[in-house]
Amino acid sequence: MFSNRAVYGRLIALFVFVGLVLSGLWQAKPNVYAANRTASRSCFAEVKWNNAANLRIGPSTNYGIEKVAVSGFRMRVLGQDDDGEWLQVEAGDPINFIGWVWWENVNLFGKCAGLPDTGNNIEIETAPAPPAEVELPEFAQGIDFTHEDQIFQLNDGMLYVRYEHVIDKKTTLQAHVLIADLNNPHVDVGVHLGAVADSTATLVSDMVKDAGAFVAINGDFYGGNYMPQGLTVIDGELVIAPKHRATFAITAKHNVFIGYFTESWTWPATVIAETGSIIPLQLANLPCDPAWLCIYTHYMRWLPVKWGYDGIRVLLSPEFEVLDIVTDRYTEIPEGHYVLRAGTYTDAGKWLRENVQIGDTLQVNLETHPDWRNYENAISGGPIIVKNGRFRQDCDPNVSEALRVCEEFDDRFRTAHYFDVHIPRSAVGYNRDNKTLILIMVEGYELGAGITQEDLANLLIRYGAQSAMEFDGGGSSSLWVDRGFVNDFGYDGERRVSDALMLYWNE
Repeated sequence: MFSNRAVYGRLIALFVFVGLVLSGLWQAKPNVYAANRTASRSCFAEVKWNNAANLRIGPSTNYGIEKVAVSGFRMRVLGQDDDGEWLQVEAGDPINFIGWVWWENVNLFGKCAGLPDTGNNIEIETAPAPPAEVELPEFAQGIDFTHEDQIFQLNDGMLYVRYEHVIDKKTTLQAHVLIADLNNPHVDVGVHLGAVADSTATLVSDMVKDAGAFVAINGDFYGGNYMPQGLTVIDGELVIAPKHRATFAITAKHNVFIGYFTESWTWPATVIAETGSIIPLQLANLPCDPAWLCIYTHYMRWLPVKWGYDGIRVLLSPEFEVLDIVTDRYTEIPEGHYVLRAGTYTDAGKWLRENVQIGDTLQVNLETHPDWRNYENAISGGPIIVKNGRFRQDCDPNVSEALRVCEEFDDRFRTAHYFDVHIPRSAVGYNRDNKTLILIMVEGYELGAGITQEDLANLLIRYGAQSAMEFDGGGSSSLWVDRGFVNDFGYDGERRVSDALMLYWNE
């Protein structure tokens, strides 16, 4: 017996195959390939991979279905209805029809902001001509674009590039690239936390709506309490302490950095009591061994009672004054405050009992190298795959152990993600002068070939990356541009993640 998913997949595949054979749509695409030195300003809709799109004669289900576009078919978008839920599209050969499609059946790409309201039906003979292409902006002049790149100017500070490389008749490598000018005063960069500690991760689409971002790419891996795993800084506030994993960080003046904030598995942070006694501070806002002293902030919201491990909890003011000391009790963390916690019957718990009293002021040294306080936002992932303009293989088995560089991932993870493994991937990089940001997401699984780390690195290098690192990949990979995702998802749909790197267009 087949599972429901298998039956569904076979029916979709059969529908798409029959549609392609009967209509010849596989090769029927608008001519969206820009010349190497120009960019399009058109908006396109592509029918989602596991779907078909009804083309209606008006903008609602009350209107009749005139044509059906199959998975992968692309149409130029001419306008929208008043609320933007129905798009008026021009379907070229062999359909040759202008009709209306529901926005959730398609992915939009190109310059789709500010589409006109087109309440009246447009005839195919009187369809408006595509907007004239424009020369590439100065920040993209040095990039080696090819005929496989479809280039779109989104605004004065951002380009979207759709790269498609046909591997064979059944497989196409598809990459989505966002190139942003960090010198442009209307471009801003931020990190958004989607995780609700000890509760759930969050969809990138929901984070976009919450933050009002123009662009978003999935970020870090998450662990047992759904929080990001590596260094996370949001608007100058520390959320997660660093591990020896790649981190992208950016200052308020848009100076960018990709590298490490600690050479150890965690930071060299410490707490010094008024007695002069010192203890290491291991983690921030992550699940903590009872034998360690860990710190928590208002991003955790509260520390619930967990039978078997509750420990001693020390509530600190923003100035690290000891406000309260409790054992085995629910603890709320007000904004700007901190909580130190250790197991009751461990050496760390004993240190708290013997060295900390209400009214004391502790010296809490939240150290990283470089100092995380120099950056407005930071988001982690890993590993680094481009360094000094060349591919860098993390934990390269061909290098002697004395010279081998390995980020804090285990062998099981490396086997599933490194070397010759083809999977969907997301990454961030920047160019030689540190002022052009490059985001990239490559599709895979049901949709195409996926990509190896080395091929992804080479693609980033072609788009100008001098330094680059990966984010969480596989089913978590996603890239939102303007009005929606430019990528498709597999059978399971959009996956929840812990955080996202976001770009804003503040014109």
